[in-house]
Amino acid sequence: MKKIILLMFFCLLGTLGFSQAIPEKANTIVITLPDSNGVLDKVKEVFLEKDYTLKAGKGTSKVVTNPKTLKGGKTRVNLIAEIKGAEVWLSGNISIAAQDGMKIEYKGNKGTPIMDAWEELEKVAKAFGKKMKYEVK
Repeated sequence: MKKIILLMFFCLLGTLGFSQAIPEKANTIVITLPDSNGVLDKVKEVFLEKDYTLKAGKGTSKVVTNPKTLKGGKTRVNLIAEIKGAEVWLSGNISIAAQDGMKIEYKGNKGTPIMDAWEELEKVAKAFGKKMKYEVK
């Protein structure tokens, strides 16, 4: 019995050791898709599913959303998806009160507008898939 519990403990430690922690002030989530076919369409589809409207543009490597108001009505975010082959580099900007154009970053306390914006960015990233990594860009 002790051996089984010990084995389970080491397995748990092993999985925790390989999961990536979010670096402080991370501002980009890189999502790796299975292949590069249809990535632009997938980006647009996910943004529309998450109730974002897209800014008009003709580019095929960058998709920008119009600002969306988050819960509480005080915070607005717009997201930017840069397509690099089979990767989507997701970042965004936050507007709080009179401050516009601040980058969304992983900082602050839960329940603050800055963390709400990060959680929104992460929620959208997870809609693409589970293979993600966090970057400070």
